[in-house]
Amino acid sequence: MCQIILSCPLFVQSMDPITGISLVLGLAPLFSICLEYFEYFKTAQSLSADLEILLLKLDFEHEKFIVWGEANGISKTVGEGRNLELDVQAKSRLVKRGLEAIRLLFENGRKLQEQYGLRASESLDGKGKKQRLLSSSSLNRFRRSYKELQSRTGEQSQPGVVLKTMWAVHDKAKFVVLISDIKDLVDDLYKFIPVTNKARDRIIFRDMRALLPDLRTLRLVEKASEETYPTWSETASLMILASESGTIGGSRSTGQWPDNFDGSVDDNLLPSSNKGSDSDMGISSYPCLISAL
Repeated sequence: MCQIILSCPLFVQSMDPITGISLVLGLAPLFSICLEYFEYFKTAQSLSADLEILLLKLDFEHEKFIVWGEANGISKTVGEGRNLELDVQAKSRLVKRGLEAIRLLFENGRKLQEQYGLRASESLDGKGKKQRLLSSSSLNRFRRSYKELQSRTGEQSQPGVVLKTMWAVHDKAKFVVLISDIKDLVDDLYKFIPVTNKARDRIIFRDMRALLPDLRTLRLVEKASEETYPTWSETASLMILASESGTIGGSRSTGQWPDNFDGSVDDNLLPSSNKGSDSDMGISSYPCLISAL
């Protein structure tokens, strides 16, 4: 049996929009719940390389999900940089529907077993370990931001967890379908309120840098992203080469790179495929990043 574990909580209360403090607390708690579901995927010590790749592919969607929320300021107020589109009733309704779809997918235990190849497991038997993932930095940023929002608004309600079901991946082929379905749901959020690939990748490149000096994980990121997100794969490759050559890796250079890449590339300079899809022309679309090396 494959050793990726999913701990799926069942929540005792629904997360309908909270009224009285604008729509901020209507979407942020639901967004937070979805993040928790992503976080319940864990690895075991005996995890094979191909399963690590699968876990990273799922984590890429986790990262994209967080970046979408961060770019739109989902845990912020209007004065702090919140995207006003989040508070447009029609857009808010679409986003809420998209978040609910992600939540319901993770909560459907029967579907997780029958359609996505998971099996219930009583425990990790002490073998679990937390793998360093691309989403780690962005997840920490969101949690800090959300905690600050709760502190300012006085809203401290959290979903009640009454049960945790541990899941082990039994069928890798079916698990790939789960990753694909989650990707479609996350992509829907980008359609409801768009975030350009340039803006998305600017954040992701910095989160990728935070993996240094863990070249092993960067190599896994390079391999796992080469088909779906080639720009990320090429960026990881450049970071590995730069680290091995001494260009980055020391405290001074690591702190400066790729901060030199400020996302200032004009959208008109990007290939058309990079403007509307995840299939792009590669790292050459980001000359500022190349020059930073």
